[in-house]
Order: sequence, then structure tokens, then C-alpha cells
Amino acid sequence: MVSVTLRGAGKRYGNQWVFRKLDLDITQACKFRINGHNGSGKSTLVQLLTGQTSPTEGLIEIRNKESHVVPVEQWPFLSAIASPSLDLPEDFQLDELYSLFFRFKPVMPGLDANRFATLTELNSHRTKAIRSFSSGMKQRVKLGLALVCSAPLLILDEPLSHLDQQGIEWYRNLCNEFLQDRTVIVCSNHFPEESFFCNQGIELRTS
Repeated sequence: MVSVTLRGAGKRYGNQWVFRKLDLDITQACKFRINGHNGSGKSTLVQLLTGQTSPTEGLIEIRNKESHVVPVEQWPFLSAIASPSLDLPEDFQLDELYSLFFRFKPVMPGLDANRFATLTELNSHRTKAIRSFSSGMKQRVKLGLALVCSAPLLILDEPLSHLDQQGIEWYRNLCNEFLQDRTVIVCSNHFPEESFFCNQGIELRTS
């Protein structure tokens, strides 16, 4: 488990502030919702929380289960993320992608490529290149990889993008099975089904 703290955090590109003076306390095992319309800064916040970019002002800390501050360079090893902005390697087949991903990330006990294909309901597509997958199938792959990764921090950025009603029910079932005691942050465009399990949250306002 990990905790996340922001104090007076802000991000600016040029002369334009995306957000400023943001304070957050996301405790260990908390399920936290970040709502906001397009342009409110959700994607920028995800980049800050994953160490892809640094805040222009303020402080962001991630602490491990012993409450020790984790260096920014170690954040990727503690987190799993699913986002529409993340690209999948198009030339890979599903099993190849699974093997590559979990060469660098920890996987839940009892999981292997066979189980993953069953969980994502993509068994019949295992020998196809990812480029041939529909947008909904690719979203299942992204969500599946993040959810079955045992990293203590899970970040889901608009997780229901490209999913139909059947996919939404699949997402609900997978969340119920794999969230357990992890710290989870969901960025949502006011879609309650994306964050049905969250017990805390904030609203980001467009600047």
C-alpha cells in the first residue's frame, strides 16, 4: 500500500496554469475519485502522479507502507496505469505483450498468459497483432494489465473509454476481484460507473 500527498501543487505550461494550489491526502488503500471536465487538468495530474513530469510549484510525495518517502525515480515500480493516451505495441500479439509487461511489473499470484486471456475475454484473439484489435479490445488489454498488476498504486484514467455496456460490466467485475487493499485513483469525466468503488474524491475546475 502507498499514500499520496499533494501540497500547493500546480502545473504551468508557458504562461497558462493548468491548475494551482492543489492539496490532496490520499491515504493507504483509499479509493479516490478525481472528477473534471475536459481541460480541467486530469491528464496532467496523472502525469505528475506517475513522475512523467514535475510540478511547477508545490510538493508531491508518495510514501510506502512504512510511510517512507519514495524517490520519484522509483514511482514507476510502485504504480500501474491504464489510460486512453497510452499506446500499445501494435506488432505484438496478446501473449507477447503480457510477457513483456510483466518482465518489468509484478503480477498478481496465480496469473499467467492463459488466465489473462480468459480474464480479458480475448482468448480467440491471442495470435492476432494488437493493431488488429478494436478500440474496445485495446482498452480491455490496458485495463487488464493494470488491474492484474500487483503494484500498490493503481491509476485509472477514464477507464471506460471505448467500452460498450458489456465491457462496462466486465470492468465492474474485474475491479471487484482485483482492487483489494490497493490505493486506487480514478480520473473520470463525471461517469459514475468508472468510480463506483471510490469512497473519496475531488472536483477539478477548468482554469
